[in-house]
Amino acid sequence: MAPLQQKDFRLPADALSLSVYTSDLKEFDLHLNPSDASLPLAGMSMGQFLDLDNEGIQQLSEESVHLPYLMLMAECLKMDHFLIHFDGSLHNYNRTIGLFDKIGIDFKSKTCTIISPNRLSKSMMAREQQLIKKMNEVFQKVQFAKFNFSLPEEFLDYCDVHSCAFWLAPKKKRLSIMKAIKKKGDCGELKADLSVIL
Repeated sequence: MAPLQQKDFRLPADALSLSVYTSDLKEFDLHLNPSDASLPLAGMSMGQFLDLDNEGIQQLSEESVHLPYLMLMAECLKMDHFLIHFDGSLHNYNRTIGLFDKIGIDFKSKTCTIISPNRLSKSMMAREQQLIKKMNEVFQKVQFAKFNFSLPEEFLDYCDVHSCAFWLAPKKKRLSIMKAIKKKGDCGELKADLSVIL
């Protein structure tokens, strides 16, 4: 697999511009806020990702297993409507909270939709309520939905129908989500401005 090249991506006007540096699939630091050290995040453009074959996607999944966040970025990076897939786990909760604690961007004019399963244990329901409370501090508008989605395609369809430009997905589903994104991209059915953090 050829090394990825440095490429500049632009955030919305109310955020900071950023540069992405990576060599092969090694971790890099994405500096969003100079007052905060960095956000441990690796990424590639959605176009570069869609150019990978199945073997390349498998390799990306294996080589990124140590990364807290792997981002597939649309050419025009939009953050007006986030979809957060919350599975109830402590890891998923900490990872979601950690991202928004570190990202250093003002989302007060943005919208967030949280989707979680219909059935959660009491401890998971408590985390769910904490997550909603935290996202209400971050976003102007927080929507909450209970769906028994299990397939990545269902979340991709939701993003399309509800104009979600950014999907924060559980890390444990990274490979299956990448395969679903690739399949939709190959069929020309992938939302053009969708970015995903896995």
